[in-house]
Amino acid sequence: ALRKIEIPTAIALPAFVANECPANPKAMDTLLNRIQEALLFDIQNIWLDHFRFPGRWETAGGGIENPHIHCRFCKKLDRVSVLKQLAKRIRNNLPDTVRLSYFAVPLEKEKQQEAIALLGQDHKALAPFFFSISPMLYHRMLGKPVSFISEYVSYLAHATKLPILPAIQVKDMPDDLDDKLSKEEMKQEFAEAMRPPSKGVIWFSWDAALEKEKTQAIRELFSG
Repeated sequence: ALRKIEIPTAIALPAFVANECPANPKAMDTLLNRIQEALLFDIQNIWLDHFRFPGRWETAGGGIENPHIHCRFCKKLDRVSVLKQLAKRIRNNLPDTVRLSYFAVPLEKEKQQEAIALLGQDHKALAPFFFSISPMLYHRMLGKPVSFISEYVSYLAHATKLPILPAIQVKDMPDDLDDKLSKEEMKQEFAEAMRPPSKGVIWFSWDAALEKEKTQAIRELFSG
């Protein structure tokens, strides 16, 4: 007899776009509406991307380039508190059956307090409102060794007590760089990303894997 297999549905949604300020009530309402639209398709897992204040974090120095300048919406506000209250509002508007996650900038509170204050992403403060976290562990962009992937997964799991599902890069980024990420290094990335307490791995991105003809390499790693 045939068995019906239930496959959980998932979607990644942009929380905020371009230079949008998360403290802008209009931006908040747009995000909530975007989530409600997704729920119409019986979505069971939602990942929020760009759930933070604007700023370029993909730098080797660990600082934030072009951070969001205080505007009329966030002036005098604590950005961590803004995101925390928004996360609470989102969670309260979701059915208990829907799992909420977000893509995280790999920041360490003990070492990068200024960056956290600029982006508003304090993972420990946000943890109570999320099911899991996916740190964006693009080690080559950050000028880190491959071992950084498993080290940060362990750090974040310990700090938040949540399941951690890391995202790793499939090619050199940004797009104007020649791709020198070898299949051997992809194998090392995958091994580091799968080390306990990791709950899995996300390759960023499938489009890049198609572009660079790396889909077979990924298939072999997952089936290995």
